[in-house]
Amino acid sequence: MYDTSISLGESVIGVLNYYGFGDILLTPFALFPERYIHYGYTLSIISRLYLAGAMFLLYMDFKGYRTIYSIIGALFYIFSPYTFVEGMLFHCYLTVVFVWLPLIMTGVEKVLKTSQPENTKK
Repeated sequence: MYDTSISLGESVIGVLNYYGFGDILLTPFALFPERYIHYGYTLSIISRLYLAGAMFLLYMDFKGYRTIYSIIGALFYIFSPYTFVEGMLFHCYLTVVFVWLPLIMTGVEKVLKTSQPENTKK
């Protein structure tokens, strides 16, 4: 698991995942020629932001909010200052959180909704 020739003894799997080895959105990079790789990088950033907005809309639809409020919330969610400061610098592993957070919150809401006992009237 550890290799002293890379990253001062860090695990090989950890280093590969740090650089996006298991990320499905980085797979199309293999199709880009080396001189056009910056287009793939830009496409990867845009696709992550699009997926983050789509997942936020999915969560808001699950919560039952009106569509216009959901769209406004998704725009605020995608174009927050954190996205542009940290997300654009280290987009491979920081913008993934934007995609996963609404999905995790939807799952937690579903679990909480099913685990609550129903009120029975006597």
